[in-house]
Amino acid sequence: MRTVQPKPAPERTPRYTRIPTWGLRQEPSRPEPAPRTRLQALAGYAPLLLGFTALLYVAAALAELIRYGMVLANRDRLLAPVIANGSDLLVVTLACTALLFAIGTVLACAAWLVEHRRQWFAREGLKDPRRPRVQFLASVLPPFTLFYPGTLLGELIHRETERDRENHDVAASAVLLRAWWPLWIVTWACAIASAAWRIADTIQAQANGILFAALANVLAAGCAIAALLLIRRRQAVQGESVETERPRSPKRWIASVSP
Repeated sequence: MRTVQPKPAPERTPRYTRIPTWGLRQEPSRPEPAPRTRLQALAGYAPLLLGFTALLYVAAALAELIRYGMVLANRDRLLAPVIANGSDLLVVTLACTALLFAIGTVLACAAWLVEHRRQWFAREGLKDPRRPRVQFLASVLPPFTLFYPGTLLGELIHRETERDRENHDVAASAVLLRAWWPLWIVTWACAIASAAWRIADTIQAQANGILFAALANVLAAGCAIAALLLIRRRQAVQGESVETERPRSPKRWIASVSP
């Protein structure tokens, strides 16, 4: 009896499951940015906050001068209540906004100083003898904030000056520090005196207090600008990028067919 062998199934015609693309399908790997601590993230906002704070204090000084002009005009003629109330609202709004930004700016600058010292000592292969938490708290809490930040930064500049006295960036850092530090102390003194002056009873004393408040705002703006220039110069000394650079993707090469 003959057994019948089953016929083999015909082979299927090979075909593409999708439209072919003539290129490299692999996705280029993107470099993952290094994780940043909260202190590093806060330090990155220091230059931006300094610029905004300076602009706000300039605007607050102009608002005080406008109010003083209205006080002078009020000696000869009565002003509409809407104008007087609008001027007061503008002064209070700008003063409160500038104060809030100033607090945030001080915190960001203290974080930048701690991070700057960490990078500086790491680059030198040394260990910072001061604890980061102590540096941060002493840089934001009065009365330590009047002398501690200048001391922390002055230590680095002094060591760099002893090593290379011909470095232009280091010399400029020293000049900016000597300009910022007294201005920082004077700004604090004027801010306290301006707050105390506002409780005066006489009209002339209140008018003088408006001018003094405008002067205090100008000093605060100048202090913020000096701090911004100092940070930029220190970044130039250490070769740091002022702005955060976007990570670049590696190039992907594809096949090209000539016509």
